[in-house]
Amino acid sequence: MSVEKSNHPFLNSKSPCLFLFLEFTYPYLDIIENKKVGRELSTEEIEFFVENYTNGNITDYQAAALIMAICINGMTQ
Repeated sequence: MSVEKSNHPFLNSKSPCLFLFLEFTYPYLDIIENKKVGRELSTEEIEFFVENYTNGNITDYQAAALIMAICINGMTQ
């Protein structure tokens, strides 16, 4: 996400927390996004997602988003 093109007021501010906000990412969001745009997921990404979902680190609605992306875009063998 480009900070300059964002409509979010926090991302357009000069807040000292902006750097921390942009540096702290959630890998599972990247996994969902990759599948949403039709990219193939690696075995490691799938294992990471399943492990973190079963440990309670990923919410049901985030898992549902990945499942929806899989249903729309399919999975490879």
